[in-house]
Amino acid sequence: MIALSTKIEQFERVIAYDLGARDHQGRERPRVVLLHATLPGRSPQEIARSFERLRSLRPRLTKAGLRTILSFRPDAAVPSDETARAVAIAWAVRQGFQDFTVVRHDDRHLHICSSRVRRDGTVVSDSHDFRRSEMVVRDLEREFQIAPDRSSHLTDPAVSPPLAG
Repeated sequence: MIALSTKIEQFERVIAYDLGARDHQGRERPRVVLLHATLPGRSPQEIARSFERLRSLRPRLTKAGLRTILSFRPDAAVPSDETARAVAIAWAVRQGFQDFTVVRHDDRHLHICSSRVRRDGTVVSDSHDFRRSEMVVRDLEREFQIAPDRSSHLTDPAVSPPLAG
């Protein structure tokens, strides 16, 4: 499993995309399922308003959200919706998030939109967030018996340490 995260400013745009009937290339999605939401609302606008209420606790925090895509290996067994939901919730909670949505478009990936602002106004730390996420993903692969993927620093030459010569 691979996690790719990006800090976000605009919740409504991300939620509308995640719950939208079409992908970024305009192709119709065969399936869009909201697997989990910790905030009230079912429409993208309602969910975004809930995220914005949390943001108001830290108005100077520009990038108050995190969008993460969890991708499962294409050559492995497809996790059920129940397993995928449990994996996404475990990932978000272990990263320190309280409020988030989990959307599934197809068998191979999940979209998680998280508020970096917690209900008490504190902010989820972004210190070493990439490394923490990678460690959580490896733990979840073992815990849920999901086919493991290689760490990105082992597969992407752009992030690999140089070879000793």
